[in-house]
Amino acid sequence: IRDLYRTASEQGGLDNASALRLKMQFAAHLREQITLGIPTGADEKGLRKLAKQLVAGQVVVKLFLPYPLHAKLYLLFRDDANNPITGFVGSSNLTLSGLSKQGELNVDVLEHDATNKLSKWFSERWTERWSLDVSKDLAELIENSWAREQAIPPYHIYFIAEDDGEFFLDSTADELGANVLRLGQALTRVHDLTFLNRVRVESTFYEDLREKLHALVGEERLTEGYVVPDVPNAHDYPVDYFVSGGASPLYLFGVPNRDKARLSTIILQHLVRTGQDFDSMVVFQNAADVPRADLSRLMNAANDMIDSLDATDDFERKLLRRVK
Repeated sequence: IRDLYRTASEQGGLDNASALRLKMQFAAHLREQITLGIPTGADEKGLRKLAKQLVAGQVVVKLFLPYPLHAKLYLLFRDDANNPITGFVGSSNLTLSGLSKQGELNVDVLEHDATNKLSKWFSERWTERWSLDVSKDLAELIENSWAREQAIPPYHIYFIAEDDGEFFLDSTADELGANVLRLGQALTRVHDLTFLNRVRVESTFYEDLREKLHALVGEERLTEGYVVPDVPNAHDYPVDYFVSGGASPLYLFGVPNRDKARLSTIILQHLVRTGQDFDSMVVFQNAADVPRADLSRLMNAANDMIDSLDATDDFERKLLRRVK
């Protein structure tokens, strides 16, 4: 987490692309925290309850990006003219050990002017532009992890290996506990099956896209990870591929998922705002998998799209029309 804040500080502030990238990195950090360690039944029950509360809007979690927040403030509001707000300020984190088992020090605040100031301090940070709501992301992370409601098939625990595809452990009910323990730290460092499978598919998508571009226009006409010159904070807005040879520069983006669709939209909008003259194409892994609102925003920003790499004829026709 400290690395995230240091990155933001070194970049001299935040913009949409940086904030989205930091949010994705933080989600990866949370995902790792869930996979580490040996969970208990209480852990599973607690995570499931949290996921339900997040989905229902009973709990809201925000990621505050401008700078590290070390303060611990608890505010309780009630319909009481004599005591409308009660505040607690101190060193305790919101955990059982932090509130009851460690040598922490907290003070209650009841005086009206003081509690109003505390409430104002909190509201200013809660509504800050770069205070990002991550409730939905956290709920999805839990619901796609080992703590999800849907049970894993009883005697098969399996995950995708990096080298040969699928690795699985086959066990009887009596030996299941012992066999799982033998995997030890190897299991704790593996993300949930859904996440790993998605990463593998996306990795293949980018490799396939690169091969098709090499075949259609030649490697010498491609610049991968292109940084557009004369653009403010250009390194924060990289283009997947610059394809030379057309009347205008052609910027092409590969989009395997919702997050990349959003990031591509931000980059394209930034390039337009800075007055760049260019043509653009978006190639989806599967456009049907991108939420309609995100798809619509991206299509408004881009000049053309290919809804899937399988649409080979359309891809060739639209690409070569621009660069030949």
